[in-house]
Amino acid sequence: KYLGKALANISKAKFRQKAAKGEISDTKISTLSKSKTKQVNKHYYMGVAYYSGGDYQQELKEFNKVLKIDPNHSRSIKNIDKIKKRNK
Repeated sequence: KYLGKALANISKAKFRQKAAKGEISDTKISTLSKSKTKQVNKHYYMGVAYYSGGDYQQELKEFNKVLKIDPNHSRSIKNIDKIKKRNK
């Protein structure tokens, strides 16, 4: 449990660094309510943490949870595409 949170925090920090440099943009999130944005971020970063920990089934579940909240979340769509290619 704590490992997942730690990995999520590391991933979040790396994402924020890239966003600050203008390397990443996902403007769709900004149109969501604060509550939904928190949910999206929680599930997205948990998905990234599960990926880092090698739990690919949970990774996919988390990204799918993001898409239920925000069907246009580009980073989750890209990650799900990568998962599908990896599982071929």
